[in-house]
Amino acid sequence: MKIGLLQTEVYIPDSHSIKDKRTRISKLKWGLRKRFNVSVLELGDRDKWQVELLGILFLGRRSNYVDKTFNDILTYVKKVPNLQLIDYNIQVM
Repeated sequence: MKIGLLQTEVYIPDSHSIKDKRTRISKLKWGLRKRFNVSVLELGDRDKWQVELLGILFLGRRSNYVDKTFNDILTYVKKVPNLQLIDYNIQVM
């Protein structure tokens, strides 16, 4: 069994409040959970309203399956309107 961790930093350019950021991040988290069956955690500073750090955990039998799932997740995040992927880091153990 392989455990994968994907850390993503996203930028929400037109977010004007913490409430606005939370609404958009909640929709993103829900979409990731529903589509990819992953666990999603908010790891970033909650006082910044335009940047969020997310931790995404996934379990798989093979590391190539975990890598493919994370690549699909990155593609999904890049397609979310009004959201920009700043940085990401993948670890498979």
